[in-house]
Amino acid sequence: MNWVATMLDRIADFFSAEGLEFVRDERSVSTGFEDVAITVFATAENLLVSARFRDSWRNLVAVNEWNAHHVSPTAFVVDGDLYFKQGLALAEDLDDNQLGFFLSATLGAIGSACEWFAQWK
Repeated sequence: MNWVATMLDRIADFFSAEGLEFVRDERSVSTGFEDVAITVFATAENLLVSARFRDSWRNLVAVNEWNAHHVSPTAFVVDGDLYFKQGLALAEDLDDNQLGFFLSATLGAIGSACEWFAQWK
């Protein structure tokens, strides 16, 4: 089994251990909550978490405000959809604790971003 497939299996195991429903394909593992759809992509060099806020978005002032005052996740708008992204460059393999911390911290930051943006609706 290749490294990417193994990493995606480990991400799926994390989601399963957290009680999250998910879908896994050959490139990613996806899950979601009421207000956000989340996908984790893996390559040999990076983990990338991309999330799409479920409501359409036009308030670029709010996006600029978020990015100016929050390190992560980065917020941006594409065709009226609000997205968040968070990445991790991999210099070496992560152990399960490091992977779990990255995923937990990223999901928490995305949740905080969703709560913050919900106030602007």
